[in-house]
Amino acid sequence: MLENQLLPPIYFSNNELHSIFFSLQLLKTLLKTPFDKDYKEIKEKLLAILPKKQKEMVQQADQVIQFVGTNQKKNLLF
Repeated sequence: MLENQLLPPIYFSNNELHSIFFSLQLLKTLLKTPFDKDYKEIKEKLLAILPKKQKEMVQQADQVIQFVGTNQKKNLLF
């Protein structure tokens, strides 16, 4: 693993950014994963570096787009 090394900057198009936030929103429908905390941190870090206008667009889409998950039948061993 990376052991806290910094990664080089990555540049995303608007569509790529929206797809990342869309995916993070969808992942919230999973009842339990070992990455729940990480998903939240990814979202916070990305929002922190976005220009104000893009940040507002992402937050607005996040409020409008909601997913409803189904109950998982088997408990996962995370």
